[in-house]
Amino acid sequence: MIALSIRQPWAWATVFGPKRVENRSRRAPSKHVGTRIALHASLGFDREGERAILDFIAPEFDMPAKDGFPRGVIMGTAVLACCLPKQDSSVANDPWAFGPWCYVWEDVRPLVDLIPCKGRLGFWTVPADVAARIAP
Repeated sequence: MIALSIRQPWAWATVFGPKRVENRSRRAPSKHVGTRIALHASLGFDREGERAILDFIAPEFDMPAKDGFPRGVIMGTAVLACCLPKQDSSVANDPWAFGPWCYVWEDVRPLVDLIPCKGRLGFWTVPADVAARIAP
């Protein structure tokens, strides 16, 4: 199984909220499109991202306090439906889309039990013992 690490609070907004676009500087490899990806909450926290979510993207979205975000865990899975440039009409008006590349998630599934796991930059292979604990 392949995973992608996402900083908090963006990981929380993806797995437990309305965020269905992940913004990256690089295009996703085409071999990952259509694949179920493990969504990993990295150890980092984006304080500016938290303000952006609460101030203008989704002020009604209920998020935990900074210390309440799980980190260093796989939180859920999703299918990478497509990878589009920010200018594409499919994502251009999505408030979660900043680009330059937008990874669009479908069928997001939170895990019942979060799985501790060390993350990495970019797409990475989940260790076999961890992957065995993720329901298909």
